[in-house]
Amino acid sequence: AGDRKYRELGADMAHELRSLIQPLRLQVDTLRERVDRAKRPDPQAQRVVRSMLEGMRRIERLVTDLRHYTSE
Repeated sequence: AGDRKYRELGADMAHELRSLIQPLRLQVDTLRERVDRAKRPDPQAQRVVRSMLEGMRRIERLVTDLRHYTSE
């Protein structure tokens, strides 16, 4: 019974995190497109956006792993 509660909690957390991450990801993707399309791309801005995207990917992987764990 306790294991089931942890899985339910994990599933709820994964859902909530995914709901928070999706709009952030869309905004970062939009920012990346604007930075890359600039007439004179700013290398520092490009590095910052790449770093943000990598952080988002890491969070998305963690959420995916959590979802897999809770569905076992």
